[in-house]
Amino acid sequence: QPGELNKDFVKDAHNFLKFVRITAQLDSNLTIEDNLSFKAQWGAHLLQSNNSVGHRLPMPSNFHIDDYATASQGTVQSNITRLSGRRTNLVEMIHLQMVDDKANVWNVGHRRWFLNPRLQKIGYGFVQSGQVPTSYGAIMASDQSALNAKNPPFVAWPAPDAFPIEFCPPSIPWSVSLN
Repeated sequence: QPGELNKDFVKDAHNFLKFVRITAQLDSNLTIEDNLSFKAQWGAHLLQSNNSVGHRLPMPSNFHIDDYATASQGTVQSNITRLSGRRTNLVEMIHLQMVDDKANVWNVGHRRWFLNPRLQKIGYGFVQSGQVPTSYGAIMASDQSALNAKNPPFVAWPAPDAFPIEFCPPSIPWSVSLN
């Protein structure tokens, strides 16, 4: 079983993601959906069980086929991350996904999902294990159900107004998504 996350741990991540969206001049009315968090938690467990990061991972021998189907939805539809060597949390994972300066630099895909103006429902998953901790995160952010969301002509990162320098390391790719 993948376990369940502490509500305060999830609330910190959720509030941080809302702040990220406010910084990008987007609505912050995100709602945590239990069924999405359930899939994301199974997804994080699948990442940990495979000791790998990928959206399509093989089924571990200790998984039931139904659990694997849920976990696969949790990886395919999520921003996924693995951090090794120290303790971390979902806030740091969101921050790293917003920087998106390594494998995803060509399309800043993690960032684009978090900054989708129509994003409203979200789910969080996180597993940490080992003496030298390795953390796996899955954040389901592919929803597009905010039909009445503010629909700006573009979404930029960094945003055009005042912007926290902590979000701008030297290697950050800038991005603009047009409406």
